[in-house]
Amino acid sequence: MRDKNPFLASVMGKVREGRPPVQEPYFVRTEYVPAGRYVEVWFQTRGCSWDHQGGCTMCNYGEGKFVSDEWMVGNVATALDAVDWPVDELMVSPSGSMLDEVEVPKGARLAIYEMVAERDLDLFLIETREDSVTDELAAELVAKQPAERRVAIEIGLESCDPWIRRFCINKGVSLTQFINAVDIARRHGIIVYANVCLGTPFLTARQQIEDSLTTIQWALHNGADKVVVFPLHIKPFTLLDRLYDWDMYAPTSLWSLVEILRRLDPTQLPRIEIAWYKNYYSDSNKVRIAPGVDKAPPAEIIAALDRFRAEQSEDSVKELLRLEPTAREQWSRDIDTVPVVDRRQAMAESYDRISKKLSMKWQWRERFPDLLADMLK
Repeated sequence: MRDKNPFLASVMGKVREGRPPVQEPYFVRTEYVPAGRYVEVWFQTRGCSWDHQGGCTMCNYGEGKFVSDEWMVGNVATALDAVDWPVDELMVSPSGSMLDEVEVPKGARLAIYEMVAERDLDLFLIETREDSVTDELAAELVAKQPAERRVAIEIGLESCDPWIRRFCINKGVSLTQFINAVDIARRHGIIVYANVCLGTPFLTARQQIEDSLTTIQWALHNGADKVVVFPLHIKPFTLLDRLYDWDMYAPTSLWSLVEILRRLDPTQLPRIEIAWYKNYYSDSNKVRIAPGVDKAPPAEIIAALDRFRAEQSEDSVKELLRLEPTAREQWSRDIDTVPVVDRRQAMAESYDRISKKLSMKWQWRERFPDLLADMLK
């Protein structure tokens, strides 16, 4: 099966018309994980290269603009100076891929590595797409950090189902490329984190859960050291946002995340992390709708999820299961009432609806006959 989806690329181009440029030069957040304090530094770049080609259906880092190496490096330096040190785990991530030399040129990348090398921490993480990982860049990443420091790469796997990756997400790269990136990283002693999304569009809630669980196991069996589960937010200027407006998408429930943790083997929990199960932004232009729950107090569930984030323990999962069992059981019954349909025909009909809603000036079935044939296989 081919990996790129020209229909979704065209759709994303229309959805992102009028998208405002990113304003914040950097963003810092702090959480607690089993190792201690985790800090993430995000910095603005000229933008994700895949975003420029259409991007993923749920993603919106914002409209990038040309920025100089010096400007990027200066913002990362300012962000690091604002952090309360020491830190146990530090992620420094651009608006796409750290190892993409179009987004983060070599001069900026090396300067950032050097700044990080001078800081007191145990684990240094970067985020990058699998197609940007090479032996040369992996070796460079390790060489630029102190010998005793652990180094990690976080990669957006999202789903292990090639059909879902292509037709629901528009991932644009193959599972073979993910496996290749993992092999390269492990050859250089780099820890691999695989990001798995929960709430993939065009799937029912039950299908979303099953796909996430299947992908977690696939990642662990294909070289990932850890898996990070991401419940999807609805962000402006994404296809997810339009699908929500058209009653074609329901916000992700936190009960889905609890269900995933419930069904995992307890021995795997130390390798399972969760992220972005709550909204860290006060600006509604960043996130329109965050994952939530119906008929239950979200603050208690968020607090319990915070505990799991900090511990990744069986006890923290049991605490989650004690919260509002009646509401959770009702949610489970509700999602099981959604009829199961043939996903291929349903997807073709969804693409028809999207074309009509966006007033596309061509018929996608006629313009992309190979795409339709692959979809219906």
